[in-house]
Amino acid sequence: DRRAYLRLAHEMNGNWYPWGQRAPQRFVAMWRRVHRIGAETGITSSQLQWVWTVTNQDHGPFDAEAYYPGDAWVDWLGLDGYNWGAVRPGSRWETPSAVLEPMLERLRRLAAKPIALT
Repeated sequence: DRRAYLRLAHEMNGNWYPWGQRAPQRFVAMWRRVHRIGAETGITSSQLQWVWTVTNQDHGPFDAEAYYPGDAWVDWLGLDGYNWGAVRPGSRWETPSAVLEPMLERLRRLAAKPIALT
């Protein structure tokens, strides 16, 4: 009687995970394959919601939108954002709006899905 939320292969528009900034068509094919496997086992959206999550900035040659598997394959859009403060050279404290708003606007244009700050 509970629902799980799966944030599969998050931050693919970054370059710090093995699946990040790879060929978008391969990412989309992987996402859809895993989604199909879940559906074939009888898992329904009342039991599992699929959360497609990007980081607040693209790092590499591909935009986040290139990795979107499509509305039929995603229940939620997710957004991760990092405020490095003065920890990194050249970084400074920023407001949440400055960190998140540009990508949040892109997500709103991409799909009419709920958005979670993941």
